[in-house]
Amino acid sequence: MCIAAWAWECHPAHRLLLLFNRDEYLTRPTQPAQWWAAQEDSKEILGGRDDLGGGTWMGCTRDGKLAFLTNVREPNSIIGPKTRGQLPVRFLQVRPCQILSNLVKFCD
Repeated sequence: MCIAAWAWECHPAHRLLLLFNRDEYLTRPTQPAQWWAAQEDSKEILGGRDDLGGGTWMGCTRDGKLAFLTNVREPNSIIGPKTRGQLPVRFLQVRPCQILSNLVKFCD
């Protein structure tokens, strides 16, 4: 199970303290945290990247948006072509008013 914890404005030198662990399939190939763009014309994201699905489990943008995805392993999970790692990527790339409509499209 992944765990995330954060503290906002509780330290004089750091506005955000963030702790996150990723423990889902440690053998799955990934890239370390760095700036990258999901598409040529999209916002850059700072975060690790899943080499198989192209998504991320945690990322942020230069304008301060932060997204992360935790996981609970289920014995009968559905394996399919979509990766949940695209949810944080899509959230980070759109304006707030577009988030809900993009989520509905992703789930269809």
